[in-house]
Amino acid sequence: MTDPLFDATRRVQRAWSADGLSELTAGFLFLAPALLEWSKLGFDKQDPAWRVLNVLQMLVVFPGVWIAQWALPRLRNRFFGSREGIMIPRLAPEGVAKAAAIAIVAAMTAAVFVAMRSAAHWVTLTILLSGFGAGFILFLIGRSTGLTRYLVAGPVIVLISAAIAALDRSFESLFVAEFGIIGAILTAMGVMSLRRFLQTPPSAAQ
Repeated sequence: MTDPLFDATRRVQRAWSADGLSELTAGFLFLAPALLEWSKLGFDKQDPAWRVLNVLQMLVVFPGVWIAQWALPRLRNRFFGSREGIMIPRLAPEGVAKAAAIAIVAAMTAAVFVAMRSAAHWVTLTILLSGFGAGFILFLIGRSTGLTRYLVAGPVIVLISAAIAALDRSFESLFVAEFGIIGAILTAMGVMSLRRFLQTPPSAAQ
């Protein structure tokens, strides 16, 4: 027998993902660092232009993630709230505890990255871990929502990341390839979902 609460939760999660804005946002957060890293390849590390691009890249990766989490519910509420039949609640201001948690996670990520640089195969490990992490998260989203596009994209990204990690290239080149492809996949998912969402009559979308 199906659990009514589970079905209701899944319907809410599917409605939250129907417009494709989550995928478009995630796609940007992968594509932007990849494009900036690609731009940096044309400059020496001592060049002022390289340093500017590097700062922009860090701004996308760290504050950009928080800004996206803050802005996404508000964009949905602004543009699609009445269409979806619900007004998505505005989030409460972020507390000190969450800000501290984000800082800790960022510090741990930086520490792991620095530690891995001394490993013999740190390039391969970094590419594999980032790709497997992204693919696993997408697969979990697919499991919780029942959306096929996430269930397919997760394993595909894992396979692509494994293939990229096997290439004998610099870390920068592999980073551009992996993040660029993941970003392109997420952006394509978002565009297709948004197009389908806008073509669906509001009564059916609800």
